[in-house]
Parts: sequence; structure tokens; C-alpha cells
Amino acid sequence: MPRIKVANLVVGGLLLRAGMNCARAGDADIQLPPLHDVSFLNGKLAGMSILYFGLLVCLGGALVGFWQYTRIRKLPVHRTMHHVSDIIWQT
Repeated sequence: MPRIKVANLVVGGLLLRAGMNCARAGDADIQLPPLHDVSFLNGKLAGMSILYFGLLVCLGGALVGFWQYTRIRKLPVHRTMHHVSDIIWQT
């Protein structure tokens, strides 16, 4: 191999290794400000209020999903499709 190709491989390998060290950061490394100290709209909306509103939206979505699931479970199904569904579930 020519010297330039070897040098490119070495430099590329070192850069890749350096990039891998940066990629090890996880969710625990995110620095968030305390939500009690954050406010929006000139202090009219607190950070905790936004958090609780988001949790209510998630809970509402879960309830609607469960309601749809129970409605679908009550619908009639063709016998053959029921058997196909059981085979898919077992595998």
C-alpha cells in the first residue's frame, strides 16, 4: 500500500475512535435546568405546569388507545382469520 493510503487509514481510525468516545454520552448526561426555576410567557407559565400538562396528554392518549382496543376486541371475526391470528401469535 502506498504511504498516503496507510496514513489516511491511521488518521481515519483515530478520528473514528475519538468520535466513539463522544458517542458514549447517554440520557443521564443531559444537563436540564430545575423545572421549578423555569418559567415561560413572562412568568405566567411554570415549567412544572408544562410537564404536568404533557403527562395528562399522555394519559389521555393511553386511555383512548385502551378504549379503542376494547371496542376492536368485541368485533366479530371470521373463523379462518382467527386461526391465522393464532398461528402468527404462536410463532
